Amino acid sequence: MDDYVGSDAIDSYAYTYNAPTSTVTNEPAIGITQTKGPINSTDGIDNDNDGMVDEPFENMNMTNFMYFNNSFPSVPLSQTDPSNATEYFQYMNSIWKDGTPLTCGGNGYGGSIPINYAYPSNTFTTGACGTAPWSEGTAGSDKKFVMSSGSSVLQPGSFNEVEYAYIASFDSITSNPIQNLDSVVHALRTMNSGVVTAIKKQTINNIFTISPNPTNALLTINSGKVINGNVKIEVIDALGKVLLSEDYKEFNQSTINVSALSSGIYFVKISSGDNATAKKFIKE
Repeated sequence: MDDYVGSDAIDSYAYTYNAPTSTVTNEPAIGITQTKGPINSTDGIDNDNDGMVDEPFENMNMTNFMYFNNSFPSVPLSQTDPSNATEYFQYMNSIWKDGTPLTCGGNGYGGSIPINYAYPSNTFTTGACGTAPWSEGTAGSDKKFVMSSGSSVLQPGSFNEVEYAYIASFDSITSNPIQNLDSVVHALRTMNSGVVTAIKKQTINNIFTISPNPTNALLTINSGKVINGNVKIEVIDALGKVLLSEDYKEFNQSTINVSALSSGIYFVKISSGDNATAKKFIKE
């Protein structure tokens, strides 16, 4: 009954934690950040909160964050667990079960200013709440949260990539893990977008292309020009495990057979000396 939740609209993450007690002082904070979302550059909205509207390839990060309470007798029904598709969809759009919007201040119910993010602290000061930070200030409760990204259009035959990172943060010194969680998430999001799990991306040059993507058999890596010197090509899964590896004394183009891999997301890592880059591909 001591759950707290919150959101960060700038770094696109949501979090929850339990208040420390006299017997448990090192409770973790759990954060989920969306590192990649669908592309939407035609809706007239600043979907990635960067101050620009509908820039080319605008990435939809977390566009809504909503919480609700477990269904106990003392909790108003409008703020409890969803029970049908309509109520789930409403929560995804920051709307309570009774159709009223999430609003600034208090517990987010019954106010006059609608907002997309519950408890965004000081990270959404240009939005509906203005310059006033809004964080959960009550005694906590038994609750859950929903973070969502949308809406977007998925045309027939096309695909969107969505990535999330799940982070656990501990702080045994101050028993306040939120500050540490914020630092970890911010560092993760400001890294090069090619950094995923165990792949550390460095600048080699951005001349490499891979095709076709998605693929169900052959994947061609092309450097655009001849690279003299040792080059290593590796296929790596999302956990950082090297599945395929080839070495070259000189490199221009290579085709790798990935037909034996299971369907999913993988990475091609191209290394030359101390430099490396990673390209993502989908195995159908």
